[in-house]
Amino acid sequence: MDILFENLALIPRLLEEVQRLNSRLDSVSVELKTGTQVMRYLDISKTTLFNLRESGRLEEGVHYKKVHEKLEYIPEGIVEFKREYVKHTKGQHASTIALDAFISKFAA
Repeated sequence: MDILFENLALIPRLLEEVQRLNSRLDSVSVELKTGTQVMRYLDISKTTLFNLRESGRLEEGVHYKKVHEKLEYIPEGIVEFKREYVKHTKGQHASTIALDAFISKFAA
């Protein structure tokens, strides 16, 4: 079996597309409208959720909106935030690490 090295260059784009599609699936399959749901999904405390909003890491209009003086979270924004938040604070999922390691072997 011959491996075309040109095709290996497509792997990062494929990974991005898979991650984007997974995010869309997550936001469809997970209810993320309330603070309690978001805290459970992100595995954080009420204080941490408050601090994320106050520090601007959760942005109004991107991650949440105010509806009649109550906060309503935007599922797509929360799913995207989790992907970045987990990457920077708790590490990456094992399969993502393995795939990144595989890709890095071919990246120049």
